[in-house]
Amino acid sequence: MAAELPLEEQLTVENQIRAISEQCDTETIKDLCKSLLQQNHHYALLIRNATKHIIELELAADDRQLLEPVETVRRPWWRVILRRH
Repeated sequence: MAAELPLEEQLTVENQIRAISEQCDTETIKDLCKSLLQQNHHYALLIRNATKHIIELELAADDRQLLEPVETVRRPWWRVILRRH
């Protein structure tokens, strides 16, 4: 699934990228890289756990649906009559 940022957010990200590109202090850039790596791992774990939870919920819903009795389909009276001919 591809996520497309709205134009305003694209411009904000571009401004942040340019600010980083203009940064000459290597310690600031190192600190930024460290925090981005930690944040990336945190988000990956969050997405993995959320996906697992969604799958568990869907499986539980499928199990409940399988246990429900099947309803008989009632046809309109006119279809019953027309099928006989």
